[in-house]
Amino acid sequence: MLKSAVFARSGAIRWLLASLPLLAFLPSSTKAQASFTVGAGGTHATIQEAVNACPALGCVINLSDSVYRLPREIWIEGKSGLTLQAAPALQLAGRRPRLYYASTLQAEFDVAGTAANPTDPQRPAGWKRWPINNTTAQGGAKNTTNQYSTSGFQNNGNIVVYKSTNVVIDGIKVDGVSAKTFVNTGIWSGMYDVFFGNVGINLFESKNVVVRNTEVVNCFAAVYLQNRNVGGAFAAPNPDDLDVNTIIPYSQFGKMGNHLIEKNYFHDNWFVFYDEMEWDIGSTIRYNLCDQNYNKQFAQNKDSLSDKNNMTGGFMYVKDVTIVPHKIYNNTINGSSIIFGHGYFKPGVQH
Repeated sequence: MLKSAVFARSGAIRWLLASLPLLAFLPSSTKAQASFTVGAGGTHATIQEAVNACPALGCVINLSDSVYRLPREIWIEGKSGLTLQAAPALQLAGRRPRLYYASTLQAEFDVAGTAANPTDPQRPAGWKRWPINNTTAQGGAKNTTNQYSTSGFQNNGNIVVYKSTNVVIDGIKVDGVSAKTFVNTGIWSGMYDVFFGNVGINLFESKNVVVRNTEVVNCFAAVYLQNRNVGGAFAAPNPDDLDVNTIIPYSQFGKMGNHLIEKNYFHDNWFVFYDEMEWDIGSTIRYNLCDQNYNKQFAQNKDSLSDKNNMTGGFMYVKDVTIVPHKIYNNTINGSSIIFGHGYFKPGVQH
């Protein structure tokens, strides 16, 4: 038996060696991606310029400087095959380029448009706090003329990946400087508030995003997940949704989610993950080091009437994720007030 196995293996090797000249002339099934560098002497002056220039075939954006002060968020929309990573020299040195958005609270949440389109008329200054009231005016919870009236608050983030696929974020540091929050009172049905804050990496209605070897610190939420696919999986449509007539369960399942979040260092945020409207494929969350993620104001709470004092913070907060489960394993969690918490609306108890 051993002798025949050796002959079989040697025959396979001779076939492979004889085939090498032929294989060399076979057409390539893939084309090389564009490669950009942002930093001293690089191809682009800013990260957003490199993102905007990324072609349909995808690109690799190397960050060669140690520190990047962002004028506003990095907005990755409608892209496929884009990789944002530390340059090879920094990778060899074991260093993560630090991205931070040094601004006032108002500038971070109230800036108009997006970094890719700052003059979008549908997104005027302040849209990232919408809905701001329970009216039919633009930015109100009952408004049907602007698609962002009810969802603007969900678009906060130092890096926003929106309606994109196969994006990789690898080996960088996202620093929110400090956890910043805001509250809009009496929004939903005139009774329930919108309470939210600054986000490190926002994975918004996207698919197959990889976040790896990355550090996120000093944010309300290190990673925000939102996969509101109206043809996805959920318990039942909310009759108060403005688009309730277009919500058809399982009619278009598989368009969003399926992210891989691994080997990251998340620390000193309120939440590691804030997961809202998980209506499509669950994600894999593994091998992450999560340390001291909690609301420090809660630990020193003297005013229970203040919304910012009523969230403990922790590993994951879920809301409206009643069916889709994530695969969560082999994470190290230390110093968190809670592991899983849920909001009043459709809690994700399956986790």
